[in-house]
Amino acid sequence: MLSATLNATTMGALEAAFDTFWVSVQGYVSSEYRLDQYRWYDVPATGDMGAAIRVTERDAPGTSGNDPLPSQVALAVTERTFERKRWGRFYLPGFHEGTNNGGRPSSTMRADIAQAAQVMLNTRPSTDVKPVVHSRGGLPDTSVTEIRIDDIWDIQRPRRIEGVLSREVLPVNP
Repeated sequence: MLSATLNATTMGALEAAFDTFWVSVQGYVSSEYRLDQYRWYDVPATGDMGAAIRVTERDAPGTSGNDPLPSQVALAVTERTFERKRWGRFYLPGFHEGTNNGGRPSSTMRADIAQAAQVMLNTRPSTDVKPVVHSRGGLPDTSVTEIRIDDIWDIQRPRRIEGVLSREVLPVNP
C-alpha cells in the first residue's frame, strides 16, 4: 500500500482490512499455522528497509484441524500491474490437506481467497492510499490493477519445519 499520510489511524484501518481477509482464509489453513503479526516499514526508494515503524500482534491460528500440506507449499496471490515485469505477489502457506484437489488447489478455495483479496485491496481508508507493487532501485511504484490466483501450488522458499527430530547421515566414498 502507498500513502502520503501513513499514520496510526491509516495503519489501523488497513490492519482491520487484513483481519477481515484472514477471517476469510483461516478456515482453509491448518491450526498448526497462525497469523502472528503485522509489521510496517518505511520503505525508501533505494536501500534497506530498516527497523519496523509499527508492529501489531495478532496470534490468530488457522481454524482447520486437518493436517497441513508440506511447509514449503503455498498459494501465490499475484498482484498484476500494467507492466508485466513489475507484477508482485504474496504467498499464503499452511493450507490443510483437504484444500488439495488432485494435486491442485481447490477451485472453491481459490475463488474465496481471490474475492477476499479483492475486498482487502479495495479497502482504502483515504483517497491517497492504494495498493501498489513497490520497486527498489529508484523505479516508481506501480498500481495493482487485478489479482490472480492460479490452480497450481507454489513453493515458498526457504520454508521448513523447525527442529529436525531425526536425520540419517551416511558417508559416501570419494
